[in-house]
Amino acid sequence: MGIYAPSDSVGRMAFVAATIIVAVGVMAAKVGGGSGEGASETDAPGSRPAGPALTAGDVVQSITTGGSSFDPAILTSFIPGTSFVPYQGSSIEADLVRYESPDSTCVSADATGGGVLAELRRGVTLPDGARIKRVTFLGSDADATHDIGIRLSRTTFNVPSAGAPTKGFTVIDSFSTTGAPGTTVLAGADNLGLVVGTTSLPAGGGIDHVLATLHVQLRNSSAANHRLCGVEIEYQAPVSSPQGSVFHPVTPYRAYDARLEMAPIDDGPLAAGPGRLILVKDGRDINTGAINQVDAIPATATAIAFTVTVASPTGSGFLFVGPGGATAITASTINWGPNTLGAIANSSIVELDGARQIRVFAGGSPGAATHFIIDVTGYYAPPDLPNMGN
Repeated sequence: MGIYAPSDSVGRMAFVAATIIVAVGVMAAKVGGGSGEGASETDAPGSRPAGPALTAGDVVQSITTGGSSFDPAILTSFIPGTSFVPYQGSSIEADLVRYESPDSTCVSADATGGGVLAELRRGVTLPDGARIKRVTFLGSDADATHDIGIRLSRTTFNVPSAGAPTKGFTVIDSFSTTGAPGTTVLAGADNLGLVVGTTSLPAGGGIDHVLATLHVQLRNSSAANHRLCGVEIEYQAPVSSPQGSVFHPVTPYRAYDARLEMAPIDDGPLAAGPGRLILVKDGRDINTGAINQVDAIPATATAIAFTVTVASPTGSGFLFVGPGGATAITASTINWGPNTLGAIANSSIVELDGARQIRVFAGGSPGAATHFIIDVTGYYAPPDLPNMGN
């Protein structure tokens, strides 16, 4: 009977090197049918490819799913059997047999339950936004009569902006051993596509926490011929945050007024030229220009919503409000003509640089220039949510 022994460092290195596992077709399981996506291939139970060759489900390029992109590298997370716990109410709720080296990550159900089916569970802990590709069972089934069942489930917990929280449960993949003695490695369906983590729903819909859980059902017979040594999770990390940025309104504040003392930033009328770099993170007194609010927007801000006001312009011209790293005019944000009197304003959104700065350029007819004011009304940043990858 073969037992997977993760404490064997040489075997373990070879084991991890073969990250891309040939998927085994979903067999009859004690735990019901799965719903894995994508084609799978079949091989003898416990088999692995000779090398890390790609299978049909693997694509060497970024994958985009649900608006998120994932790194093409297939990563592996090993979850030892000793980290699983009996499901509450199971016949082995407090009884597990643990093994010494070389099988130190393996567990069996204690025989006190009289050979009945018992279930172990473990939450999957991955980076926020990770995409689960495949699940592989590592252990031993030396019982020709009974199978070991493996299942991956998804629980969605939604916290709405109003009303009671809701949750949903879905089986993502379900497969089992065949009862043939010596089974040590068994892979489930390929390309499951389950993305775990926390996301903010649009239009005030609340917050979704997507959790993944592993379930293993095995017999607690006196022969201890069902062993769980671990489960491997193949996954892909997100290329960028799946959360994106959301709008955070603020009490409007003045960030810049060219008519007042703006030290250490330049002030006065702006004419054609290299533009003016404006720090917008702090609020200023509308009468004196002195800073009266430090870090009115956080360092995580990626863009601002603002109003730009042109005051006392000359000639015919325009202002372009761009990111702090902008080097040239690519559009106009507000325009004025030769007969423009007093002040005119326009609202827009602009990306920030890493120092929470924007750059303002002036253009137009020769001699066109103007004072201008920047008022901030909100900012965009990733939502402040906990990591719910598990």
